[in-house]
Amino acid sequence: MRPILPQAPHDGLCGKDGDVAVDLIVPLKRPSTGKSRLRGVLKHTGTDATGDAGFHAELVLALAYDTLRAAVSTPGVRRILVVGSDPAALSTLRELGVDVVGEPSGTGGADGLNAALRAGERLLRATAPDAV
Repeated sequence: MRPILPQAPHDGLCGKDGDVAVDLIVPLKRPSTGKSRLRGVLKHTGTDATGDAGFHAELVLALAYDTLRAAVSTPGVRRILVVGSDPAALSTLRELGVDVVGEPSGTGGADGLNAALRAGERLLRATAPDAV
């Protein structure tokens, strides 16, 4: 049984069946530093020059790619905005049809996640005031 959702107050947020369309903000750390708890868990067995550090970055980007691919194909997701600071990673993720934006300067550090989310929220609200 589907949960009963309240009716959204704005036009364009609800589909024909009453489901609410949502916009997602996805903060993305640099793949070389993201998912630090996974570092060293899986060992690189290849012979390329990148070694474990390059393997870790590839793994983090693959996790982000697969997660976003699932989100893109999820009914009810209207827009996905990825906020990150790695141009190569953002370019790769843009292939999925998501919107990407660079992190505002000075948003790194301990508060980087929250700052990226706030920046994404401001951008969504500026371009789509009815964003959920």
